[in-house]
Amino acid sequence: MTASACLAPEGPARVLQGADGMEDFVPRLDPGLDAARQVRAGQALETEAPLDPAEAVIGDTADGTGRGRRIYGACSVETYRAAGALHAAHRDAGGFLDAVDRFATPDFWRRDGAVKSWIYDRQAVEHAPGRDMDSVRVFYHAGHGRMDEDGIFHLPMGALWTGADACLTSDRMRLGSGALRYLFWSTSQSLRIGPGYSPLHSWVRANQGLRMLFGFDSICWDSGRYGANFWHHWQMGKPFAQAWLDGAWDIAPDQSPVACACAPDRDVALAMLFGERQFRAQRGAAQYWAWRWHAPVALYRREAALTEPPAEFAAVRLVPAAEDRALARAVLSRLGLDPALVAADAQGAISVSHGPVRFQRRPDGRILLEFEPGAPGRGLREMPPRRTLVSRAQNALRSHGFLLPGTELVFDRVSLAMSATASLRRLDEPPAESLDEIIVQFRQSIDGIPVLTPDAGSLRLAMRPDGSVLRIESTLRRVAERMPARAHPHGMPDDPPAPLRPEGPPTPEPQTIARILAQHSARLMRDLAARGAAPLSLRILPGTTEIGYGIRSNTARLVARQGIEIECVRGFRKRYWIQSDLGD
Repeated sequence: MTASACLAPEGPARVLQGADGMEDFVPRLDPGLDAARQVRAGQALETEAPLDPAEAVIGDTADGTGRGRRIYGACSVETYRAAGALHAAHRDAGGFLDAVDRFATPDFWRRDGAVKSWIYDRQAVEHAPGRDMDSVRVFYHAGHGRMDEDGIFHLPMGALWTGADACLTSDRMRLGSGALRYLFWSTSQSLRIGPGYSPLHSWVRANQGLRMLFGFDSICWDSGRYGANFWHHWQMGKPFAQAWLDGAWDIAPDQSPVACACAPDRDVALAMLFGERQFRAQRGAAQYWAWRWHAPVALYRREAALTEPPAEFAAVRLVPAAEDRALARAVLSRLGLDPALVAADAQGAISVSHGPVRFQRRPDGRILLEFEPGAPGRGLREMPPRRTLVSRAQNALRSHGFLLPGTELVFDRVSLAMSATASLRRLDEPPAESLDEIIVQFRQSIDGIPVLTPDAGSLRLAMRPDGSVLRIESTLRRVAERMPARAHPHGMPDDPPAPLRPEGPPTPEPQTIARILAQHSARLMRDLAARGAAPLSLRILPGTTEIGYGIRSNTARLVARQGIEIECVRGFRKRYWIQSDLGD
């Protein structure tokens, strides 16, 4: 059975209801342990600056002091010689390097016209060595990219170097022959999977020593948060691959992030893929490849709940995330811990562990409860119906204190986390796929209207195919106050009547949600055209037009949102969220 065989639609989405049974799928701490003893045994506060995940190597610096190590480098391109402009590539790479700068000095960050083919082309480096991508251990690239039908990756440059190298292909790259061991491609289609595609097929000729690659199978979004999100999840104790997958999902769950590991045998490759948390200097091997990804098409998903705004609506005041400890207290209590005995650091971060069970609360309010780390699955299997999966998830959430009184949730989607392995010695055999995790996600709703902000208002549970819970993550926000509702015809501002004129009152210009969003899309197209080659086409992503709450700081306001995909010259594509506040 293939992954696509698991995909079967079932009925419209419903608001989460109560259900019984399936409690045997919920793991628990030993009830006989004393709460204070558990805290003392496992508590680790985030009061210090994070340690550098780069493995220290004797003699890897010129002066032996650890200063000036060539560990981290990045490139980002927003204006191109051979592609359309982007908005967020610099913020993406900058977010990655900002986190690095807390514990190490990045070696270089080249942008736009400074990004040229010699940085990636091994022929050029052999001609004139310099600070290229292979001179650092960890390299991050943000920008455009695409893969053709032959599995060749195309990377557009910010400027010419030889005069005819506006776009470089992967068959001219040699990765890892120097210092490079970890390569992040924050671009579309950098690690394609599926029939005729695999990371091994696309990158085995270029790989001369990489340990891990990170990228996307799908078209990704022009977002400035991929790099920063990776570090946020890593700082919560996740391995590199899990941090990359979850950080991308925080931006949009309908894309397919991919992480890949290379090793001398299958077991080592899988161990790296599911457990690597340190940037090691040891050269990787290309005999076995293992990769993980999130399937881009949801197994089950809800339909848009609201496509036209209500006649009256209001803003909602939220409890500041840094001050809201109610959910953390509830979860800790269900774990058998006394919240009064669990201290937080100055920023409000909490970290408690006992055996394999870990609880973390970040200063931004995100909560992670992990029962055991992820691991490879055992092949593919038939999927339970949606009702069963939602029931299992709901019982686990209730059992561990995530369903506070007054919390409204609506089912959002069920997605699959997959992995596969392939051997360089058996290129004629298809990759061996397995289903690792089933991810059930709910969205917070306010008076029946869902919260649409991608990185807030979600409750996500990952379980094994047998139903055992792996981890629960929450970005829920608690409602503090509902502001007075006002009438907003068609979502427009509540303007007073226009003054009378001799010729009569002015005829109001008709406005619809579709027209408002189209105006925002047209403004984006004009802005991109003014910064580079004009985009060729725009299409609205099916099922993405919806009205719901958008959260900014501590206020939720009604917004209209729509996903679009823009295609540029040479087939490069990116996706964008178009959003308009209603009533303002």
